[in-house]
Amino acid sequence: LELLREFEAQKKTFFDEQSTKKHNFKMPTEFAMFMEDKLNESEDDEGQETDLEIFVATKSVFGKRNLVQCSDQYLEISNEAWFMLFDCVLNPIISHIKQLLSEPLMMRHC
Repeated sequence: LELLREFEAQKKTFFDEQSTKKHNFKMPTEFAMFMEDKLNESEDDEGQETDLEIFVATKSVFGKRNLVQCSDQYLEISNEAWFMLFDCVLNPIISHIKQLLSEPLMMRHC
């Protein structure tokens, strides 16, 4: 829950701080430790533990790599990824509104 709150807070400040190429937020200590424990439970094929920073670096977001990084207890999300996150929510809303506005019945009193 704390992670979601921090993410929501950072979403609100994203457009104020676009001068940087990344927008980061602090992961709760408990969440970072939980993730480290889960990664250690599922060791790689050679029996070696996987560091959270390395694990995150190997993942892709929306089919693209290097958009999210983990540094200490901060998730660093590139501006490109933030825009993708916003777009996947806003684009269907925009399409729906355009479709509603194209219907004569809806526009009758406008």
